[in-house]
Amino acid sequence: MKSLFPLLVLLAVLTSGQIARADEAADKEELRAIEKRSTASLVSGDFQALGSIFAEEWMLVSPDGKVVSREAIFKQLTSGDLKFSSYELGEMEIRVFGDTAVVVGHGNPHGEYKGEKFEEDEVFSDTFIRVGGRWRCILSHSSEVDEAK
Repeated sequence: MKSLFPLLVLLAVLTSGQIARADEAADKEELRAIEKRSTASLVSGDFQALGSIFAEEWMLVSPDGKVVSREAIFKQLTSGDLKFSSYELGEMEIRVFGDTAVVVGHGNPHGEYKGEKFEEDEVFSDTFIRVGGRWRCILSHSSEVDEAK
C-alpha cells in the first residue's frame, strides 16, 4: 500500500494540471465570445447586454489618455451622441490568471461621435475579473495604430 501512495500523488498532480489547462481553454473561449458579444451589442445598441459585460466600476482609458467612467460612456451611447455602425474584431491574445484575465486585441470600430464620422484602427486591452462565476470587464484601454510606423 505504501508503494502505491507516491503513484497516486503523482497521478493527482498530473491530472490537476490537465484540468487546469482545460479550464483555461474554456475561459479563453468564453472571453473571446464576450468580446464578440460586446462589439455586436455596441453596434446594435443592446445596452442591457453591455451592462452585463461591463462592471459598474468599469472605466476606459481613451487613446488621448483620458479616463472615462462607465456612466459617461453609457450616457453617450444612450443619448445617441456615440453610435457604432460596425466594429470588426481582429486577432486577440487572451491570458488567464485564475479569476483575472487580460485580452489584447485589434479592432476597427466605425461610427459617429456627435455627428462626426470616425473610423479607427486600434489595439485594445480589456481586463476582466470573475465575479460570481461570470466574467466582467473592469478596465479597457484603446490606442490608435500609427500606420506611419
